[in-house]
Amino acid sequence: ENSILQKRNIVHLFKNFCNSNWVYEFNTGQDIIKCLKNQLAYLVNDSLCLRKHFSKEGVSPKVLKYSGRVFELVVEKPALWEYLLFAEVLKDNLNKLDDLRYDMKYGISFERTVCFENPIEIFDYVQAKSKELIRKNDILCVILNKALKEALGERGTPGNAEYIIYVAEKLIEVYKSDHLWALDFKCISVPEMFEKLIEYTSELSKSIIEDIENFIDDYDKRINELSYGLEDISGEKVVSFNLELRSPDMNKIDAEIKRLGKILLNN
Repeated sequence: ENSILQKRNIVHLFKNFCNSNWVYEFNTGQDIIKCLKNQLAYLVNDSLCLRKHFSKEGVSPKVLKYSGRVFELVVEKPALWEYLLFAEVLKDNLNKLDDLRYDMKYGISFERTVCFENPIEIFDYVQAKSKELIRKNDILCVILNKALKEALGERGTPGNAEYIIYVAEKLIEVYKSDHLWALDFKCISVPEMFEKLIEYTSELSKSIIEDIENFIDDYDKRINELSYGLEDISGEKVVSFNLELRSPDMNKIDAEIKRLGKILLNN
């Protein structure tokens, strides 16, 4: 109990450290300098106390690199903290990818351009990239069906915060790689007759990206509703979350391959 109380006190100290509003009146410049020196001394002391505490508690660097809500959940461990932590880490990392989403939107990539002239090379590239996309997203099944289950822990046992963070980061890594996969096509130079095939193939990851985003939004909303009492959680209740990836639409690609095949045969 003392350990829990100490953790809560530290968290409150951390909150006050981050959220305090300092208002002082000054008559001279020396008053300002004196006040700043005092406040900086307090800040340094508080930071050293925090570092000393978490060094003793054995909080891992993987947790310490996060702040705010993620940090609070790991220390305080409220009801459903494991599930809330997973949601917060997902959101935290997702919010860092705004630039990548803009790159995707405008087709911006600075990677080295690769030129393909031979039709066989182009078809082989499209096929290889399609298989790569399937392989990337097979990882999602492992992440959500195996790794996450182990990270959350067996029923009645606490989860592993470091492991939960790892799983959330890996899911975001797949999400990021799907963007980069699509941007690879922006660095491919092919004869004009093959440009549509490249364009259509590059769009295969769009639905997967949207499905991952929708899953994260839905998961975050529902787990917070449960946690903060916006849903009735009296008694035992099973809540399920599913990430269902839509099958990419291959119709345009298949049609384009047939069109190109006819042209190549006639030539």
